[in-house]
Amino acid sequence: MEYTLSRYLVPMGEKILTPWVPFGREVRRLRLKAGLSLAEAARSLTITSGMLSKVERATRATKKDTAVELDRIFGTEGALLRRWSEATSHAADPEWFRQVLRSEEKATEIRTWGLALVPGFLQVEPYARAVFRSGRPLDRPDEIEHLVAGRMERFKTHTRENGPTLWVVLDESVLRRVVGSADVMTAQLQHLHGLGEAGTIRLQILPSATVDSPGSSGPFRLLTVPDGTTLLYAESSGGGSIYDALPEVRRHIALFGELQARALTPGDSLGLIREVLHA
Repeated sequence: MEYTLSRYLVPMGEKILTPWVPFGREVRRLRLKAGLSLAEAARSLTITSGMLSKVERATRATKKDTAVELDRIFGTEGALLRRWSEATSHAADPEWFRQVLRSEEKATEIRTWGLALVPGFLQVEPYARAVFRSGRPLDRPDEIEHLVAGRMERFKTHTRENGPTLWVVLDESVLRRVVGSADVMTAQLQHLHGLGEAGTIRLQILPSATVDSPGSSGPFRLLTVPDGTTLLYAESSGGGSIYDALPEVRRHIALFGELQARALTPGDSLGLIREVLHA
């Protein structure tokens, strides 16, 4: 049995290395653009045509020397080497995070509850940077920037043409808790308001005065994929986990319904954001 990835076949038994997929796709695109077969391209490399095929299919990580050679023969002036660096850094992401990204890319609908912070895929860059700096004090600046860049890419994934339907419920405290600075919060709230007003997201705010909030146990996300299956992504301070067990998924679907029922309407929610912005 075989399955397709980016219009070419990956033999059964080979494992796709997700962080290397963009790099492999770009190498294949450049090779085809140059009118070269795998064998012809490999003559200018120190790897075989079989190994080059694995690089393109993202079933083998690429060494830096090979990336430099590919950059040279395709005349990409460092662009391929930058993609290699991105793939290398993403390869260090924890498996739970890669699972979330894979599920989000396939999702047809995403329902998100935010209890303390704006959900990651809706954060503007300064807000995301402030969140990472305060939450990951031991990380180096370059590690923080890698995380911020990944978060910005997730926004593009979620809001792409024919992307998933996005339902978002936020606790009112998310709007009022200062992250970074007053200027950062202004930019973040304007961003949320713009997305809600444009209909990019279906945004509702749960008032802080709500008694016995259904979402007090923590933030979560429900991801519905094309076959109709719904997955639960539950966040924690140490990362997060994905669940497909029906009892947990059903419980959180019910929780999200309760949150929507108790939250302000989308119109009133946008009004509250404007009120906070002008306070």
